[in-house]
Amino acid sequence: MTDEDSFNSGFGPQIKHKTQLTGVTHDFVYGNIIYAIDVYKIMSVVLSVRVRKELKEKAEQLGINIRDVVERALEEAIKEKEREEVNDIARKIKELMKDVSEEEWVEAIRRERNER
Repeated sequence: MTDEDSFNSGFGPQIKHKTQLTGVTHDFVYGNIIYAIDVYKIMSVVLSVRVRKELKEKAEQLGINIRDVVERALEEAIKEKEREEVNDIARKIKELMKDVSEEEWVEAIRRERNER
């Protein structure tokens, strides 16, 4: 069975649609809801976190989507950690390059370009 066959094997209206999920375009048929659910399962994992009871209750009272808040916080923490790593690498490179003059650096770049 090809991917195209699996798109058309569901019940209901066979209306083709393209959707963007995690940077990959997927064709699916509106009538084939199982395919969409299976794709969602592949893209996510269950994460258990303990929080104070009053925080959870207050969030629910205010209609806060806890999953979205946790996901955004985790994305931001990852970005911050990646920034720190890049800055650390830049500092190390700067330290290694401290004895190289600007003229030597420019000449090395020109030589490399000419070799291509």
